[in-house]
Amino acid sequence: MKKSSIRIATATAVVALAASLAACAPATTDGGTGEGQSENKFEVTGEATTFTSAQDLVDSFDTSTLCGDEELTIAHPRGLGVVWLLTVDAILEDHLAEFCPNVTLVVTDAQADPAKANSDLNSLVAQGVDGVVIDPLFGEAMLPAMQAVKDAGIPIVTYVSSSGATAGQEVTAVGEVDTSANGVLFTEFMNRALDGEGTIVFLGGGPGQPSSISNMEAIKKNLENYPGLTLVEEEFQPISNDAAEARQVMSALLAKHGRIDGVIGDNGGVVNTILDAYEASGFEPPALAVSAATNGLNCAWEERKDFPYFSTDGNQMGAVSSLRRVLAEINGVAFDQSLTVAPWAVVDTLTPGMEPKCDASVSPDVDWTTSLSDDKVKQLFG
Repeated sequence: MKKSSIRIATATAVVALAASLAACAPATTDGGTGEGQSENKFEVTGEATTFTSAQDLVDSFDTSTLCGDEELTIAHPRGLGVVWLLTVDAILEDHLAEFCPNVTLVVTDAQADPAKANSDLNSLVAQGVDGVVIDPLFGEAMLPAMQAVKDAGIPIVTYVSSSGATAGQEVTAVGEVDTSANGVLFTEFMNRALDGEGTIVFLGGGPGQPSSISNMEAIKKNLENYPGLTLVEEEFQPISNDAAEARQVMSALLAKHGRIDGVIGDNGGVVNTILDAYEASGFEPPALAVSAATNGLNCAWEERKDFPYFSTDGNQMGAVSSLRRVLAEINGVAFDQSLTVAPWAVVDTLTPGMEPKCDASVSPDVDWTTSLSDDKVKQLFG
């Protein structure tokens, strides 16, 4: 089958901000309900679609029914050149190669510059792309440029978060991660890991980060089911999506509260440094539950194996659902799958067969839980 191609419109920047990707607020979600495709497998829980793996999401809908016959160009304008987003590029490329060989993927890189992110969107309109799939990292500052894409008649759909965009206004539809589902999974794991009794803290992203607020609310709500588990801080503790900051914040918390039995974090790419804080404080490591674990954290567990470890994921794979909606809009095909994706458990060291994958030969920022094959990951990031 003919492979689709990626054209890089700008040079990528190496920016150590790998997990600011879920930093924006959710908004009204348009899941694109419609007639047809009822034979495709998916379960809708509330407004979120629940999967068990990246491959489950791929298999949940036949994307080839959405491709049409004309040559098309879909853009993925990303804010950074980090491994997380480079992985999304590859996920989209592989998906189009398998299901829509008539579709070409165009990528732009804003190099962590909000003004350039908006300029990239304007340039894509001028180029006449047929659709846009976007994780709008820079928040509400991007809304006018996103609306300009939509007003030009180009379908634009978010994934991970909306950055405050409203379906039908600034964007065609909103795709996002159901962060509240993390609260259910995290607290259930902590209850098992701590035998129903212990202290917990939640390390969020930046100060006021909406996804961290959402996660915190869900954690508090679900802790009502586990009266033996106690939060040492009622609000999430910001670590600014930075590994050094995570260690510093954790050290201060340990000095204030003594040993904390469990740590929850919504940025698995940086929280591995909390293990250093525990060691420096003379404490045994905590039970650890995170979102979006990376190869680096996996390898830290593999080396030590002295703490219970749990992770959810699915953030990157939401781009596939949003791609499907864009293709459906372009070709006027019904697509009835929700664009709100509930994260699923990918690591659970208390459950045999769910140990994390570690490969020290590739980037510590690699996520092994996407639809990319191990060989593809090693080719890209080895």
